[in-house]
Amino acid sequence: MTFSSPFAADQPAHPLDYWISPELARISPPNAPSRLRQLADAQGALAAAWSSAIGCGPVLALGGGFVSLPGIASRGTTTLVTVIGAYLLIVILLVTCIFVPSVVLGRARQSFRRRVRANPVLRTAVEDDLATWRDPYGTASYGPL
Repeated sequence: MTFSSPFAADQPAHPLDYWISPELARISPPNAPSRLRQLADAQGALAAAWSSAIGCGPVLALGGGFVSLPGIASRGTTTLVTVIGAYLLIVILLVTCIFVPSVVLGRARQSFRRRVRANPVLRTAVEDDLATWRDPYGTASYGPL
């Protein structure tokens, strides 16, 4: 006589290594919704916001230093230096606030995959989430990443 556990249906169909494999991600549509993609995109958005905030501090300090620059007015080269300096500050600010966060967001899934493999605490948390997560709105799968 065999006994079946009432929790057998709650076991994940595939292990975490299956869902985070790059091969599975390559063959699945990039816009297909999954729980792992939601987690990776959310952490990527947070990392992108921090990268922008951290990068903007030095740029704003550099801008402030450029505006309290006292020796330029006495030499008579204010216009040329001001135009070139303002242009460079705007370019640096755009790179810091737009380009860097977009690169961080674009690599969020690969970064999340690498961090899950390298960090045992994060891996345990994701495995616990895999064991308990069920799609509240439909039949979306846990992965691929």
